[in-house]
Amino acid sequence: MGREIIFLVITLVAFAVWGLPNLQTFLRLMFPGKIRSEFEEQEIDPADYARPVRDLIDALTGLGFHPLGIKVENPPTGAAVWDLSFAAADHQAFASIHSLDKDEPHYYFYTPFQDGAVVLTSDARSESVKTPIYVRQAAPDRPMEEVLQVHQKAVKKMTAAGHTQYDRFDHEARVQATTDYYANPDATAFIRKLRWKALGNFASSLGLVILAGLFLAYRFVR
Repeated sequence: MGREIIFLVITLVAFAVWGLPNLQTFLRLMFPGKIRSEFEEQEIDPADYARPVRDLIDALTGLGFHPLGIKVENPPTGAAVWDLSFAAADHQAFASIHSLDKDEPHYYFYTPFQDGAVVLTSDARSESVKTPIYVRQAAPDRPMEEVLQVHQKAVKKMTAAGHTQYDRFDHEARVQATTDYYANPDATAFIRKLRWKALGNFASSLGLVILAGLFLAYRFVR
């Protein structure tokens, strides 16, 4: 019976650290078109964050990005998500630091276009998607300056295809850019894929807990 108890404990831990976060991801992405964003604060105090986040803040400001503040995305279901938002008109891009409570925070560069097209480049490993109106790409394990260069290259291609970039990079424009992202049909298709993957991960972890519980119950009734 000891092995069954250990198996149940392991599955419960996996459910807590993997299954529940996937459930939250699924809930948050259920209605992407209804996610509303706003600035909770228009000031960023680096002293409020751990060293990894402060290092990213320093790197972004060193590249010419100025802080816009703390942005929050509020979905109708699931938990809200916060990020530190930055902008640089010279680079024609916004930047965000996210996963603020993780040991390894991440960031991305984001350029919206007036017709709803978007380009997003992240330093985190993730699936890449490239369509005529939606570019989501990853450039992990590179210096921030190189990640920005990868982003700018994709932006130039989008511009050459006839898309016009935003002419403002302020708070209002950042909120609108978030809305445009979730309204982009190709972004929505990608989000739908992430949503069902998250649900599958949650279901798998829950199934293991149920299986472990059944094994333990069987040993009790034998």
